[in-house]
Amino acid sequence: MVLGLLACVGHHAPVQSTGEAIDVVPVLESVEDKAVGDGPERLDAALLAALKGHNLAPSLVAPDRYVTTFAKSRDTARRVETLAPSGNLLLVESEVAYYSLLSGRYRWTVDVTLTLVPAGLTDHFEVPVFLEFQHEREAEALAAATPVITRHVDDLIDDWLSGTR
Repeated sequence: MVLGLLACVGHHAPVQSTGEAIDVVPVLESVEDKAVGDGPERLDAALLAALKGHNLAPSLVAPDRYVTTFAKSRDTARRVETLAPSGNLLLVESEVAYYSLLSGRYRWTVDVTLTLVPAGLTDHFEVPVFLEFQHEREAEALAAATPVITRHVDDLIDDWLSGTR
């Protein structure tokens, strides 16, 4: 009976915007060195789709605008300042670290901070990821965390557009 009731619980429709533009900056940071890169294509596509689902007009910021300067500073406020957004900006900062070998699978931890400017909204969370192969690295771990990241982005955008936070 409980399972039947849970099956009736659906996803809510995303809160819709009036078509505002929003710049998206997915950042992949390395724990082992200070390297900074852009996110994997799977994450980029999922972020754009999630934002379009809210009737926003998203565009990815070119990595050459931020990679070099972001490697010098890990401070979110300085990074936002560097980008000098003229409108809405979603900064997705992810730091990926290898954790351990567990039951024959490689456990990684993806630490994510979402920042929505100028709304001033942030969300920080951690996603455990299990990969099958030793050669899979940070980008694959971040790609595997994509569904969780996009759920958090949806919630953050809903809060912004509905004015609940």
